[in-house]
Amino acid sequence: MEIVLRVNNMQIEVLTVTIIYMAIVLIIGLYAAKYVKSVRDYLIYGHRMGLIPLTFTYFATYLSAVSVFGFTGLVYRSGWSGLWLPIIWASGSIMGMFIALRLRRVKLLSPHEYFKTRFGLPTGFQVFAGLLTIIAVLVSLIVQIKAMGITWSLALNRPIEEGIIISMFVLLVYTVVGGLYSVAYTDVFQGALFTVMLIGGGVWALSAMGGLENLYAMAAKINTPPTPGAAPTPEGALVSAIGTYTPFGLIFLWLNWAPGVAAHIRYTQRQLAAKNIDNSLKMYVIAWPILFLIYLCMGFTALAGRVLIPTMPKGMSVDHIMPLVFLQYMPPVVTGLLYAGLLAAAMSTVDSEVQICNSILFIDIQRYVKLSEKGMLNIARVLGIVIIAIATLITLYPLPIIIEFSAYSWGILGCLYFAPMLIGLYWKRVNKWGVISGIFGGLIVFATWQLLWGTRIYGILPFGVGVLVSIILTILVSAVTKPPPEEYLKGYFTS
Repeated sequence: MEIVLRVNNMQIEVLTVTIIYMAIVLIIGLYAAKYVKSVRDYLIYGHRMGLIPLTFTYFATYLSAVSVFGFTGLVYRSGWSGLWLPIIWASGSIMGMFIALRLRRVKLLSPHEYFKTRFGLPTGFQVFAGLLTIIAVLVSLIVQIKAMGITWSLALNRPIEEGIIISMFVLLVYTVVGGLYSVAYTDVFQGALFTVMLIGGGVWALSAMGGLENLYAMAAKINTPPTPGAAPTPEGALVSAIGTYTPFGLIFLWLNWAPGVAAHIRYTQRQLAAKNIDNSLKMYVIAWPILFLIYLCMGFTALAGRVLIPTMPKGMSVDHIMPLVFLQYMPPVVTGLLYAGLLAAAMSTVDSEVQICNSILFIDIQRYVKLSEKGMLNIARVLGIVIIAIATLITLYPLPIIIEFSAYSWGILGCLYFAPMLIGLYWKRVNKWGVISGIFGGLIVFATWQLLWGTRIYGILPFGVGVLVSIILTILVSAVTKPPPEEYLKGYFTS
């Protein structure tokens, strides 16, 4: 009876916190919309985003609910070795700074315009790159929307579908009205919320375990399976720095993730929105120490969770360890704030991906429409509504092909953008033939490897193979073909 009363009381507390959170997001989003005066404001913040909103919208977009669930689940299952991922992601962000240093020199509305402005590729290729990007981002978008529904369901014991519909309605209102202005302003609030909650969880974990040394000692003794029926964890495995990784495996793990982080359109869009190049670089310098602290604290919470709950309850995934720890050991209001933080992590990524798809579609159709600035702005808003409606419907009624395609989305974006951007921004010789060869060669190898072997060959990740082939082909083909005309180099190679 006591447990039932606690759960019911907690649901009321969580619901109250969630309603307050959503109301604040709506108010901030609608307030920010008053600054939108043009399509350029709506899509890319008029290229004048200040350092504070820029930094918050970067790391709020970066840290999604999926990454919170996935990373804490990984540490719960595998231990300290899970920290290799944020280290690899940080190295990708260092390369992202090199991209920002030159990409921001030309004021594009969307990163996919780069193929035309830098290499002189025809409009048809830009449209192809845009559609491929939308497909890949849409798959990611659907996963994030599902995470919002799961968070709602875990928090309130309500249907996932209900959480999806309510969350997407709130997101639709502020994103459609205010575009990237509303996305950035709400990200400041949402980023601050989940930062406090996730760091707070780590501080609590260290305190509850009696400090880092005690946490280390207790985790080293764990030898239970992470989930019922799974293989037992060998003693000492949770505190191993390498875990099950091999040096060869870490190399391909790096190729799998770092290039995607460096050139992902979520982050290059932020670079383009920055007020200047200096802000686009400071964005990384400020955000990543905070992000790494967040990942470290999430690791503490997950590892403490493994000590307190050596095996997950039957029917629960390891990805649910953080909400389970808060549910069992925290006051209801704190738990409510965590769930609001998880919703914030999801929504701050979803709204950004909606805005990316909207920008690409608008840019590729605007040449066929001749309207006033206000008319074009209304078209951009209608496109936002269409994208949100499509993403919501596919999430509620998933197509099998979409689920199968999810394994390909990051690989597509890595093969599409990494080599053309990082190499193309620093080597003048890179031309359209090198880019075309690298993109199609990388995509074909990646898709073939994924389809035929997956990770069965020495644990090699297909995404890493595709990116490696893309880099090699871009360099080789550019080296043996005619250099690009000078007109495509001026904007990016002159200060």
